[in-house]
Amino acid sequence: VDNGLSTTILNEQFTIGTHTVLWEATDIHGNKNTGSYQVLVLDNEKPTASCNPHTISLNSSGTYTLQTSDINIISAGSADPGGIASITVTPDVFGCSDVGNKTVLLTVTDNSGNSATCEATVTVQDVTPPTVLCQDVTVYLDVLGNATVAATSVNNGSTDACGIASYQISKNETDYSTTQVYTCADVGVKFVWLKVTDINGRSAICNTAKVTVIDNISPNAVCNPITVSLGSG
Repeated sequence: VDNGLSTTILNEQFTIGTHTVLWEATDIHGNKNTGSYQVLVLDNEKPTASCNPHTISLNSSGTYTLQTSDINIISAGSADPGGIASITVTPDVFGCSDVGNKTVLLTVTDNSGNSATCEATVTVQDVTPPTVLCQDVTVYLDVLGNATVAATSVNNGSTDACGIASYQISKNETDYSTTQVYTCADVGVKFVWLKVTDINGRSAICNTAKVTVIDNISPNAVCNPITVSLGSG
């Protein structure tokens, strides 16, 4: 035993993992000896996970794939002193049935396997109107001088990724309904507007269709008997 012994640690900065610590002991006479021991440095601190709300718009196919960068707050942020191994978000794929507010979970995992999470609200919007296709139709007046045209008969295969809610037509581009009635005053070719509305309230109009109204009902001839008197000549 040397009561004049002093000890010095030769290396003091450690990263995560197993390290050999070297030390040196010196007595009052200047005699030295060295030794070592193992130090295991662990990281059991969770990273910081930070989220922000985000609004997305479905594409023309009615889908959207969410990126972690959409909701991860980088500046404020999701971080870890030991480094981040991965950032994931679930769910990350949205469709027509998701229109509205949805909650997603952001998971941040550091290089030591520690994880932290945060929740964010994703507002899903359908901003794409239907693709409207219309066609010309021909109708014939009935015996009362009327003919009804349904909006579906003017439709020529209109589509929407999220689904179509209604078809309507108008004679004047303002008064829309599912059917329009044509009369003797409409005989000839008339323009008609087809309005298609999807399930999320987006509408589009086709204004190139024509309705040809034909009156092919023969008149009803009614005769009365008459009496005539021959003159003297």
